[in-house]
Amino acid sequence: VNTIYRSKLEESIESTKMTMINGTTQSTDVLNEIGNVDSVLYMYGTLLLILFCIISIAINIKILMSIFWIKRPLSPTLHISLSLTGADAFSSTALGIGLIMNSFIPNGLGIKLEGMDCFLLALEAVRLGSVIITVFHLMALAINHYLGILKPLHYLSIMTYRNTTVLLVLLWVLPISFFTLYFNLIKDDGFQSEECKKITAGSTIRGRSLETLRNNTRQMAQNVKAVQTTLYILGSFVIGWMPGVMIYVLVCDDCVFQFNLVSARAMFFIYTVINGLIILKTLVNPIIYAARMHEIQVNR
Repeated sequence: VNTIYRSKLEESIESTKMTMINGTTQSTDVLNEIGNVDSVLYMYGTLLLILFCIISIAINIKILMSIFWIKRPLSPTLHISLSLTGADAFSSTALGIGLIMNSFIPNGLGIKLEGMDCFLLALEAVRLGSVIITVFHLMALAINHYLGILKPLHYLSIMTYRNTTVLLVLLWVLPISFFTLYFNLIKDDGFQSEECKKITAGSTIRGRSLETLRNNTRQMAQNVKAVQTTLYILGSFVIGWMPGVMIYVLVCDDCVFQFNLVSARAMFFIYTVINGLIILKTLVNPIIYAARMHEIQVNR
């Protein structure tokens, strides 16, 4: 009897083990299948966004190239608009490189990037700064329109060549400088980590040896369609940036809404749409601010 009981017990244990092994194998297969689907989503989703970035860069550079045929002196409005076009090309470039390094290569291709943390942190500072550069340019254009419409007698004395040039330099330098300093605040973290110290020191030495030259332009002309342009500014901001701003402000681990409220796949699609709208904004900006100007239309 004991022998029969022991034999049945062993059969039961073996059956349980096989069930557990089969269950584990099935779970692993399901996880691998989900991982493969996610990698496919990352590969094709990020490729589409990268394509939009390339299109945006090409359009912005094409418009920016018209500066070589525009008659001097440039108006402050045209000066700021061309700088905005350059900012959009720069922003699209930073966004595209960020998508390649942060999403396409590690998640789409499954290639782990070793020893790239410091570079990726610097890229993030540039990427965030490039978005703020564009925002500051839009604010500068809004103030420029305000001065031209409501204070036409003081406009010439305020928006001089020197003031416009200083303003544009600040618009380009301040955002990236802010994020670079912000990522350098915490000891042994960010740019103060061991990996970044040597790179940061070398970059600082090289950076001090370089001087930035700015375009030589001056004087002014009347602004065209200021009210319509302002409405375009507001509309493009609401559509292009407002969803991203709301998500980044309201959704995080300790915010009003947490990431676990929806599935990872839903979050992927949400952030894909948000990034697509931000890139689309860089496509629309040159059409709103530069391509509609008479000087650029004549010289394209």
